Amino acid sequence: MVFIKVCIILQFGFTLAQYEDNLQSCVSDPALLEGTCSAQYTDPAAQLTQNLFSTLAQADCDLANPCDYPPQYNPTPGEEFDFIIVGAGSAGSVLANRLSEIAAWKVLVLEAGGDPTKTSEVPSMALLLQQTDIDWQFKTDPEEPTCLGMEGNICNWPRGKVLGGSSTINAMLYTRGSPSVYDLWEAESNPGWGYRDVLPYFKKSEDMRADDVQNTTEFFQYHGTGGPLKVENFNRAFVRPLASLLADGWAEMGYPFNPDCNGRFQAGFATIQGTLEDGRRCNTAKAFLSQIKSRRNLKVSKFSLVTRILINKSTKTAYGVEFINRKGETVRVIARKEVILSAGSIKTPQLLMLSGVGPRDNLREVGIDVIADLPVGENLQDHAISPAIMLTLDYSVPPTNQTKDMFDFLMKQDSILSSRGVSSYNTFVETENRAGDNPDFQFYFSFFGKNSSTALQRLLTNFNYRNYIKNQYLQLNSESAIIVPFLALLKPKSRGRVKLISRNPMEQPKIISGYLSDPRDVESFSRAYTIMQKFSETRPLRSKGVRYSEVKIDSCSKYTANSRPFRDCLLRYTTVSINHQVGTCKMGPPNRADSVVDAHLRVKGINRLRVIDASIMPIIPTGTTNAPTIMIGEKGSDLIKQTWLSYETGHM
Repeated sequence: MVFIKVCIILQFGFTLAQYEDNLQSCVSDPALLEGTCSAQYTDPAAQLTQNLFSTLAQADCDLANPCDYPPQYNPTPGEEFDFIIVGAGSAGSVLANRLSEIAAWKVLVLEAGGDPTKTSEVPSMALLLQQTDIDWQFKTDPEEPTCLGMEGNICNWPRGKVLGGSSTINAMLYTRGSPSVYDLWEAESNPGWGYRDVLPYFKKSEDMRADDVQNTTEFFQYHGTGGPLKVENFNRAFVRPLASLLADGWAEMGYPFNPDCNGRFQAGFATIQGTLEDGRRCNTAKAFLSQIKSRRNLKVSKFSLVTRILINKSTKTAYGVEFINRKGETVRVIARKEVILSAGSIKTPQLLMLSGVGPRDNLREVGIDVIADLPVGENLQDHAISPAIMLTLDYSVPPTNQTKDMFDFLMKQDSILSSRGVSSYNTFVETENRAGDNPDFQFYFSFFGKNSSTALQRLLTNFNYRNYIKNQYLQLNSESAIIVPFLALLKPKSRGRVKLISRNPMEQPKIISGYLSDPRDVESFSRAYTIMQKFSETRPLRSKGVRYSEVKIDSCSKYTANSRPFRDCLLRYTTVSINHQVGTCKMGPPNRADSVVDAHLRVKGINRLRVIDASIMPIIPTGTTNAPTIMIGEKGSDLIKQTWLSYETGHM
């Protein structure tokens, strides 16, 4: 878009800084866009050129237009609100929308980041969002016996620090997981959280627009239309031949096509929809905040880092929060009804512990007075993935033109930039019972045409792999097109933990991933490796010259190939995160020592304090976690309404 900026600067005498300020402030005066140049010509071609310029300039302004989001609000010290929501992410944005539906309630949202960026709008550029200013850039602790193939033995854990949270930087895949997982939530003495109870909340938020899903016979039983969250198919025109190849291979393996993995059953080869609107990312800020940005009772304070929950120690009642604003000032605000934590599975437990709610030993270790001794930070779960397999194949793709692709994207035409490639085709497999519908693995792929070194390098760098591992992928890709299969463990037995290192809220907590700490996970991965090997040997894949290879690790070469010790070694060097961290404020009955919140998401032992985000999940769903987190926001807002509307009605 450089030529657009230059033309605006030349035509209207702006400095570059003024141009950026105008763009950020949405100064798109029609007089500017009508084009001074075009008025100087009567030539039709010149006029068309100026019209094109004007259209592109407007499209550039509309991409991640800050005017689409709530304006900045700066709370005054001591200002009172009915509800204070910490975090405007996947759950927090939902809560802001639903609670502010009650006009009499004054709602404040505190978000540590700012507005989504232009890059965040473009589906094919999702990998470019990691390790940027809108990513918290969390890192696991280097002392654990995993992530051994990463620089410093550290795994990167990206999490969104921006309106929309991780829904603004994720891969946009929309899956809910098996219904049986939610029934397990309920079975753990969490009434109201079974699949029959949560399904209406999935449907409530959803505007399912994908034709292939709408054409299923049970569409309205499982899906909603007209909700704030737009769900569409990714642009697949560019990858259909390769997707057909994969589908044929899985069919030979006994995994038929499933038109809707969020419907009656999950298993099989499926096309995955995305949180998209007209080919662009539909994060929760766009879905739930944009439409209500002018509500007078909703205030959003960006670049506001909450450092502590204010809790009355004698009554054990939360009454507000303390935060650092954009100017670096410490401000306290008051909650008349509740404080709601929606800061995610890392920041929420950190904030609770900084406020005196957490494991007694850890809090005392860093010098924090204990208000409530709860297992905050425990039960950390994630979908670990193993990308240690490489499939080379005889497959070529036509060259692309990035300028044309961006032009198509801005004009809302079909564009490769609205695609996630073959990663939007997933296969859900139950590795122990091949005929079952309780998947424990999700297989998906990334394709790299020959010499796609830039894109491949970015992926491997995001994983923080050491150079000797990255070079193996890059060398193979210099010789051939490659597919990198991702084997995602959907039912991990291993558990990690989040701990405080210090009382400093600016310091990242200690993150222990727990990957592979339970040997059953290694056994599960071994079964998945066997399936992937057999998949690579199917007739359709052999017809494209597919060859199977694995990353070579010197420390693992002493073990017999494909043996349990060999698999264990390879996994400890190559296993990374798929960025689905959940569970660190586990939901459970009040009398259970391992729970932090009850089925109404109230923090045990603390009045007027709730946690409503992915951290409350007792068991991780068997799919991506964004849709379940949005569901938690929907259900959580109803739980709050049930509490306070009935209370207020009873006291009228």
